[in-house]
Amino acid sequence: MMKIIYAVWELATEILEWPLGDNGRTSFKLDRLAYANGFVAHKAHDALGDFEATIHKAGIICDRAPTIWKKCVCNRDKRIVSSILKSGQSVQLIERFGADTPRSFYRRICGH
Repeated sequence: MMKIIYAVWELATEILEWPLGDNGRTSFKLDRLAYANGFVAHKAHDALGDFEATIHKAGIICDRAPTIWKKCVCNRDKRIVSSILKSGQSVQLIERFGADTPRSFYRRICGH
């Protein structure tokens, strides 16, 4: 789910509220994101609470950014990903390194 959150940050920032951490930077922590986006009954690090908070965020993304949601869900299927890679078309990779915010990289990956 975090990769989907990163995609939302990079491609449709406006669909979620992005809380700040204690350091004043955007926080991607589950408990803070869930609360900032209307899920107030979350007990951090409780398995059921974390699950419910994750489902809450997934529902928001699915409703407000269906194209991003569908693309991310398609990436679960290795046949689809393999086909994209073999096509030689450029792909957009979204990653987060350390405490930085997520960012995009475009690469052409030559498949065989």
